Amino acid sequence: MLFKRMNKRNLVSTLVAIVALLAGCIFVQNGESLLWTKIISKILIFSIAALALNVVCGCLGEFALGHGGFLLLGYTAAVLIATFTKNMIGADFYKEFVYTTRGGLQPLGYLILTSDVLIAAVITGLFGFVVGIIALGRLKGDYLAIVTLGVSLIFVNITKNIPALGGAQGINININLGGSPLIYGIMLVVSIFLILTFMKSRFGRATLACRDDNIAAEACGVAVNKSKVLTFTFSALIAGLAGALYAHFNAFKPIEFGQDLSIELLIIVVLGGLGSLTGSIISAGIIVFYNLWFCTRSWVPEFFASNPKIIYGIILVVIMLFRSSGILGTAEFSWDWFYGLFKKLKNKLIKNKKETPKEVE
Repeated sequence: MLFKRMNKRNLVSTLVAIVALLAGCIFVQNGESLLWTKIISKILIFSIAALALNVVCGCLGEFALGHGGFLLLGYTAAVLIATFTKNMIGADFYKEFVYTTRGGLQPLGYLILTSDVLIAAVITGLFGFVVGIIALGRLKGDYLAIVTLGVSLIFVNITKNIPALGGAQGINININLGGSPLIYGIMLVVSIFLILTFMKSRFGRATLACRDDNIAAEACGVAVNKSKVLTFTFSALIAGLAGALYAHFNAFKPIEFGQDLSIELLIIVVLGGLGSLTGSIISAGIIVFYNLWFCTRSWVPEFFASNPKIIYGIILVVIMLFRSSGILGTAEFSWDWFYGLFKKLKNKLIKNKKETPKEVE
């Protein structure tokens, strides 16, 4: 089982952390600061997208450079499904229960939005399965990166040439962005649970074996190609989930899901550490916070404020030179480490207090 080795203290700490995350999402959602609502929402969405890419790059050990295209597929599918749902149940009914989800708790609205993003994720996973069969069985390394990037550009160019979706001017969204930080937070927790469950299953162990040594894994009876395709499909499904949530976050042009977004996700994964899920979440927070908060400050030089992505190249150079493994490397955040650090700080404070000389009377 997933929590088989988790003691009572760590299990309680995990549940408390989940409750705190969702409570924070509700607080931000009902707050008056639109900037912080936007920042938190995008951090949660990009965390899911980075986790999806980390499954391929960190856990499978393959170099994929086209997850921006899978986000676009999830985005487009969510828009089409939401539009179909609105036409089927009526615009007034849809507006009453879905449009107001951002500002209030509407159970039926959350159910409609959740169904929307889950169906979009499954559709994206099917496309990922097809791409995985075509590419992973024949290519690896740089060649796989080029093919996945090419597939992503195909998705972008097809989408921007469909008039019904708004064409090059951007996807015409008529769902009024009904998403909320609470939905994004719940989906992040679900994504982490699914990835941990997958990686602890026999399919996940086969994925790690393929990452370490394909020949040795095949000699041990692992179906290497099957495992790679399955992992890539699962990664595409999670990426589609992030893209579907993105559709309820803001309106974007299809071109914005091109190579720049794929490279940005890759930077997030490398910064956090290949194979580290918690590292991807931390680095997603850093990158989004830099883009949406730091670059908007008046004291930031105009050059960096106007060209926020120029810092990405600097980040990659610094990481490769001084900490090529990323922030957490292949390690994960653990409660034992957290409580160990807390215990060390507590002992140090007690020791300093004992060593402080008493005042002379």
